[in-house]
Amino acid sequence: FFFQAEDGIRDSSVTGVQRVLFRSLVGVLAYATAGPDPVTAFAPVLTGFREALQGQSLTPEQVEEVVTGLAASLPAASLFLALGGTLLLGYWWWSVASGGPGLGAEFRRLKLGRWLGGTATLLIVLGVAFGAPVVQNLLPLAVLGFLFQGLAVAHAWVHAKRWSPAVLVVLYVLLVVSPATMAVAVVGLVDNWLDLRKPVRSAA
Repeated sequence: FFFQAEDGIRDSSVTGVQRVLFRSLVGVLAYATAGPDPVTAFAPVLTGFREALQGQSLTPEQVEEVVTGLAASLPAASLFLALGGTLLLGYWWWSVASGGPGLGAEFRRLKLGRWLGGTATLLIVLGVAFGAPVVQNLLPLAVLGFLFQGLAVAHAWVHAKRWSPAVLVVLYVLLVVSPATMAVAVVGLVDNWLDLRKPVRSAA
């Protein structure tokens, strides 16, 4: 599997992000099959999160429901963010040292492509339709993959249209304080099949 650049050329940095996502899928699948219960493995994190929720206007049942959902997504999110963060930091250092393409330019080209995008789309459909633990453990990776692609779309449009960087600042704030994550992920999913960056490709 390879990420596809906007012009269809296989690009080393973009391919690296794709490989991180693919390996994370394999890793989470292995964890879901033979790993420990995430409620046990991430007990300290979940305990702190549970205590924070208990201060809100939620019933004990609602708190446990939220904590259980968080536990199911932690293996995927932890693995993907750890590997992805290492990759992005390494690429940034490489681009600075070698004078290669900047991280921003490469990020604006990020796209899952036909095979990985199809796999992620299928996982989202299955995740909505079925509650099987394996599917629910893999679902966060599909959402994260399309979230990154949605952010790449936003960066490409802001760069091409020369909009204020404040637009991106507002977007990232909304990701933290509102349920905007799924909306951006949907943008990434749509872009994977309909190419939302085509109108600004030459400028981006």
